[in-house]
Amino acid sequence: MKNVQKMMMVATLSLTAAGMSGCGAGSKLVKSLSFETGTENGHVMAGFDAKVEMGMGALPEVKLPIYDPNAPARFLGYLETHMDGSISVRVDVTEATHLRTTDGSLLPNGRDIPIVLPNGITPIGIPVINSNSKVYIAVGQQNIMAGVAVTLLADTSTGSSDWLRILQSLPANIFYPFNIAADIKGTARIFTGEKVGVGVFAIKTLTGGNSTKPVTLAATTYKNSLAGNGTKPVVTPGNTPEVFGVKTQYPTGYKMYRIQRALGKVRDTKLD
Repeated sequence: MKNVQKMMMVATLSLTAAGMSGCGAGSKLVKSLSFETGTENGHVMAGFDAKVEMGMGALPEVKLPIYDPNAPARFLGYLETHMDGSISVRVDVTEATHLRTTDGSLLPNGRDIPIVLPNGITPIGIPVINSNSKVYIAVGQQNIMAGVAVTLLADTSTGSSDWLRILQSLPANIFYPFNIAADIKGTARIFTGEKVGVGVFAIKTLTGGNSTKPVTLAATTYKNSLAGNGTKPVVTPGNTPEVFGVKTQYPTGYKMYRIQRALGKVRDTKLD
């Protein structure tokens, strides 16, 4: 009998992992996403408006400004979330590429962001005021990446916080890629560990007119990708495409099973 139960448990875990990692899983999580680029007061702005379905409790209703951590009077953009799963982020790329700050290669849980960038391009991570959340930006010659990691706590006034304790004890990234359009792709879902939250990363490849061929971003507009440490964007020879990649990340077996069980208990959350 114990062997039968064990076999049933293994089968359940296998189905869970297969279901979560199946083709198109990311598209089921990200219902819509529009990547916005433009200029405002002579500065380049970038970001996205996304609608996500993370299979967990509602996001908090917040709108927080983003400031330069080394010069708090310098406004860089904002992060906004809503209970219906809407997430908006805007970043002043012109200002952000001159920040003197730590690189943005890590999520708040200390693990690598689910993005692969060409050599020479380091993502910038900007802390969001009054939270442990971060927004991310990376600029190449032909691509822009914007991302956000929203850190969450249990709202103990509306229910149990057991799910948070479990997720904090199981550090992992669970991210699945999605494609919104020919020129927009990304990856999204949750991260667990000391910090727990929702992450969405989107990449836009700039194209010329109706062509699908990538175009080079104007050097006068985007300058250095990290002017603070002297790193320049990758310059690709000829028509060689500059590849910004996305990762699929998830644990397997009993760890995934426990995380899924904990996510099923999530109700109302608040910003960490």
